[in-house]
Amino acid sequence: MVGPAFTLRYIPAREDLNQLTEFRKSDHSQRVAIETCPAGSVLVFDSLKDPRAASAGDILITRLQQRGVAGVVTDGGVRDAMKIAELKIPAYHQRPISPTNLTLHQALDLNVPIGCGDTAVFPGDIIVGDDDCVIVIPAYLTEEIVEEAVEMTAACRFCRGESSKRSIHHWTLSSYKRGESGGVCKVAREEWPLGFILSNQSRNI
Repeated sequence: MVGPAFTLRYIPAREDLNQLTEFRKSDHSQRVAIETCPAGSVLVFDSLKDPRAASAGDILITRLQQRGVAGVVTDGGVRDAMKIAELKIPAYHQRPISPTNLTLHQALDLNVPIGCGDTAVFPGDIIVGDDDCVIVIPAYLTEEIVEEAVEMTAACRFCRGESSKRSIHHWTLSSYKRGESGGVCKVAREEWPLGFILSNQSRNI
């Protein structure tokens, strides 16, 4: 998964503002996010690191897939996780959970700076996800990191004994600091303000 971040911020729910009737409103912020997240982008939820309510379920994530969205990341939970696992769109989350987001979260702001898994995410940051984790890359660092990532990949292939025409000494291997599971890792060079959001991916449940 790779694409620029499009963000949705939740705040703690208030009962008088979070009745089920909210979902009937076409201007509900969650619904607007689903319909306006650009194709090729990654929808990133700030769910307050609270997985007791679902940030979305299979119907909304299916809609994102149909609209060409590149992936979904939340530091909350998702509903219908097994169904989401069957979709082609990557979806990263803390855990499967049934209650709707209205029980704990009120969708509020779209495409503003947020926190997700203790990591700052700004609109347009590049979000990269694989079978291990999700990485947030500040947009202005993308070209520099891509260049070094290509070299790092070649060096790793050389170390595994795969074909490479260049000596490992020709590659610059970046050091990294590994954080605690479920938290944030600062990776690569000290001057790179990157973060890992460590989470489950639905297709791996």
